[in-house]
Amino acid sequence: MSLLSRRSSQTRDGATVADHACTADRFPPVVWVLAVSALAARVAVELLFGDWGATTAGEYGSLAASLLQGDGFALNEAAGFTEHGIYEPSSLRPPTYPLILAGLYSILGLKTAAAHCAAQLLNALLGAALIPLGYAAVRRMGG
Repeated sequence: MSLLSRRSSQTRDGATVADHACTADRFPPVVWVLAVSALAARVAVELLFGDWGATTAGEYGSLAASLLQGDGFALNEAAGFTEHGIYEPSSLRPPTYPLILAGLYSILGLKTAAAHCAAQLLNALLGAALIPLGYAAVRRMGG
């Protein structure tokens, strides 16, 4: 049976195979166990060893703070990342995560512990979500 005909074949309930490819009931329990374990491990490591001052986190935080303060997508010299002025435009990091952080900062406060915890929880959730998404992608490719 070719891939094209397999995709268009119908199941007992009349839906196509592609309709059922990514539903939650199609993932084996081991996928959910791995996802929950990954989430628990990330949260535990963050609670035990989390460091908002790490270089990469600091750069994203500096970009988010400058966005929130109306200074554009720029690194802050006070954060120790620039050499030529108070704010230096940056293309070092992609904009999506600093935008998300700026949203968290606007709700929870600029670089507060609550904002840090929310950002790390979001990171953990997104990382754990990659497990079932990766499984679904491999299954769709025929694995």
